[in-house]
Amino acid sequence: MSLRTLYDKFAAQPRGEFVNDDATLSYISSGTNVVGGNEIIKYILRSRHEVQIAEKVLAYHEGHDSLTVEIAADCKFKEGPSWVAPGVDGNLLDGKVAQLPLVPLFPVRTF
Repeated sequence: MSLRTLYDKFAAQPRGEFVNDDATLSYISSGTNVVGGNEIIKYILRSRHEVQIAEKVLAYHEGHDSLTVEIAADCKFKEGPSWVAPGVDGNLLDGKVAQLPLVPLFPVRTF
């Protein structure tokens, strides 16, 4: 199975079988850093209650054992700023949509 296929499956339904136990998920713009496969899954699922993200994949860049995905994301804030804009008052964001470029980077387990 290609890394692109694994990423698409993970993005649709995050499960631990797609993430190494020693993986790290980092959002550079917010300084958020999550370590561990199970913690990453919990974080992603929890954040979906805070921000609804509609992703449009612009490009996949697949190497021998790596994958970079360029995404245009519409982020609709439901419960405060979440990981997207920490420190911003939730009243300014709730119900609003922000368009952001995202580049997800984290180790993907290959089989």
